[in-house]
Amino acid sequence: MAVRASLEAQAVARNRNDFTIKQLVDTTGPDLRDRLSASAVRTVSAGEVTRLLPGPWPFTPVVVDADGSGKAEVTGCLATKWANDAGTPPPSFGAVGITYRLEQASGSIRVMSTAGADLDCSQTELPVGVFDPAPTPSGVTSIDDIVRAEPDAR
Repeated sequence: MAVRASLEAQAVARNRNDFTIKQLVDTTGPDLRDRLSASAVRTVSAGEVTRLLPGPWPFTPVVVDADGSGKAEVTGCLATKWANDAGTPPPSFGAVGITYRLEQASGSIRVMSTAGADLDCSQTELPVGVFDPAPTPSGVTSIDDIVRAEPDAR
C-alpha cells in the first residue's frame, strides 16, 4: 500500500513539476523527493518537455521483506515507457525489477529510496490505473518554475 501511494504521489508531482505536494511528502522520503525533482530539472534544462504519466506507475510487488524494526523492502516489477507527451496510456510497455526501501516514522510508512533489482519481469502482469481527468501539461519551461523538494520537517 505504501509503495502504491508513493507511486501515485510521484506521478502527480512529476506531472505538475511540484515536488512539495503534501501527498508526496507524506509518502516519499526527502532524498527520493530530491532525486525526483533533480530529474525534472535535468529534463527542463535539456529543453525537453515534461512527459506526462497517465496514472500511477504500474507496479506489481513480488517479494516483501520486513525486519520488524520499522524498515522493509518491497521488490517487484515496475512499468517502463509509461510516460509520454500525450499523458495517455501507451499501447504497450515493458517492466523492470526494482526494490523500494521503506521506513516507518511518525506513524506513517514512506518510501525512502529505490534500487534496481535482478528480477525477470517479462511475464509479470502490471495493474494499470489512469488519472481522471487526464493530466494536463505543466507548461514549465524554466528550471526556476520547478517547485523543488524541500528538506524533511519530520
